[in-house]
Amino acid sequence: MNTRALAAAVIAATVLGTVAGCGRTTGGMAVATQTAASTATTSATTSTTAATETTTATSTTAQAGGSDVLGPFGWGPVTTGMDPTAAAATGIFTDTPPPAGTCAQWNAVLATPLESAVVSPTIGVAALIARSDAQVHTPEGVRIGSTAAQVHQAYPSFDVADVETPNGPVIAVPGNQKAGYRLGFDGAGKVSYLTLESVEQDCYA
Repeated sequence: MNTRALAAAVIAATVLGTVAGCGRTTGGMAVATQTAASTATTSATTSTTAATETTTATSTTAQAGGSDVLGPFGWGPVTTGMDPTAAAATGIFTDTPPPAGTCAQWNAVLATPLESAVVSPTIGVAALIARSDAQVHTPEGVRIGSTAAQVHQAYPSFDVADVETPNGPVIAVPGNQKAGYRLGFDGAGKVSYLTLESVEQDCYA
């Protein structure tokens, strides 16, 4: 055998030995490659599915509002207009005296961003008052500490001059015609209290 033929034989033996070392023939290598590709495709599909599920869950949570959002209908399990018995059953109030003949104020547990609820004997939950030290905000981003200009940007119907309104201006709630946001402003023209109230509330002026 000449030198060239010997070299070719050595190379062929090396290649076959490498394939054999993988436990496959050349045909087996093709199968292994296809299997690897199939595994990679399955893995990619699983990752895509997981990513989709995560995105969907995140989107659903965002649509639900979140624990720091007050409005458009209420906060957490309690809504404006809710029956007093149902509101008391939510467990977020420390005391729930029945609003017999007059409106009652129910203090909320510290774990919530609510200060209290005002409950009417005629319409149920009349208002939900935000805690002054909480990060609660409306869906449009208005919170305690927001400036009058920021409130106007979020709610164009609000006029900056409305900060002087006695007992605070009431702003229509987007997406809920049966409620309004009553805001109070401090001397610097910043929101000092935030309340979501029913337009039918009969507990205060």
